[in-house]
Amino acid sequence: MKADWDRRAEENARCYIASHEWQSEEVFRASGERDAALIVRGLDDFLRPHMRVLEVGCGIGRLLRVLAPRFAELHGVDVSGEMIRRGRAWLADCPNVVLHENSGVDLELFPDARFDFVFSYITFQHVPRPVVGAYCTEVRRVLAPGGRFRFQVLNFERVDGETVEPPLEDTFALRSTSVPEVEAMVGRVGMEVVARYEIHAPDRVMPGHRRIRQIWLTCQHRVPGGGGGAAAALSSKWIASRRVEARA
Repeated sequence: MKADWDRRAEENARCYIASHEWQSEEVFRASGERDAALIVRGLDDFLRPHMRVLEVGCGIGRLLRVLAPRFAELHGVDVSGEMIRRGRAWLADCPNVVLHENSGVDLELFPDARFDFVFSYITFQHVPRPVVGAYCTEVRRVLAPGGRFRFQVLNFERVDGETVEPPLEDTFALRSTSVPEVEAMVGRVGMEVVARYEIHAPDRVMPGHRRIRQIWLTCQHRVPGGGGGAAAALSSKWIASRRVEARA
């Protein structure tokens, strides 16, 4: 993942973040304004200026730039060191935003209960389910009591009726995840879905596919201080194995 996303950042970071709205700085920033509204949609009664916020898969900080005036402290993690380097330069005028390169499978940079709000957008739709499950485990750990996690996955069908799951090593192909699958994923790590909404896209945005939906979920701890059970332990083992592979 690191090598692939570093290469994409060097080639055209804005394009790989906002594939249809990268042609100019003005267009790119406007896309951030629009998409940041999705992050906070319906959360006015929850979000507060004093909060610590984390984005998973931040790129160069397109959304964090927009949200910076709204919160006291914001952090972003990305697997690509090149994205992070470019983002730190681009966000030099946002002193309350800190970007971090991470492993791509964990949040070990942060202590337990560090954040009030965690979000992720157009990241999980590119990565295999084990990665999404690992991040759900880690997000639950870094969420403060009462904190919330909002994220998005993609659901679609192929026009030819086939079900084709991209190979694990593919770091860019779009992956379809159903509502039951994603709800089960967060449930296994000890979180519950407190809100869900969908955004339907025209079929033309993904030729060869239909019934394209962005599925947005907002989650919180099911039992404050409770454990994630066997599934959480399994995700932790998966994270540890990926750390060993990365070091090798």
